Amino acid sequence: MSRHLLDPGRPRAAVSESSVSPPAAFPIVAARPDPLPQIPEQVLQFVEDSLHRYLPGSPPGFLRQAIQQYQQSGQGEPARPDPTPRLLTADEVRTVLGSISAMTLHRFMKGGALPVVRISGRRIGFDPEDVRAFVNSRKQKPRGGGRRASA
Repeated sequence: MSRHLLDPGRPRAAVSESSVSPPAAFPIVAARPDPLPQIPEQVLQFVEDSLHRYLPGSPPGFLRQAIQQYQQSGQGEPARPDPTPRLLTADEVRTVLGSISAMTLHRFMKGGALPVVRISGRRIGFDPEDVRAFVNSRKQKPRGGGRRASA
């Protein structure tokens, strides 16, 4: 009795069950240091041929090279963070500054106390270094003295 692949309860007419072969088993290797399991050559070739439809200019063997680079990067030094600083959103800056209101943030921007990066139209961002400098400029030294004793 043959079954349809998507609906096991529905019989299919075009393909018999004998034409469906079980998937090839991956070789079992104990304690592999590789982050990826060993992929059979036939599978690699099939995936690479399929990807050539979407990446027509890719060189032969590009998938194997990518897997090797991935495996080598997993065993080497950890990836460094992106050196490009990420701009903060207005909501993030408001949270960093103690949940100030949007109007207070707008006053800081309008007065020039807090520099803003205008990206396009109404889209803005804040450099984290500028926010740190703003916070440092607002720090005050504690005033010496408490209550004076009245005489």
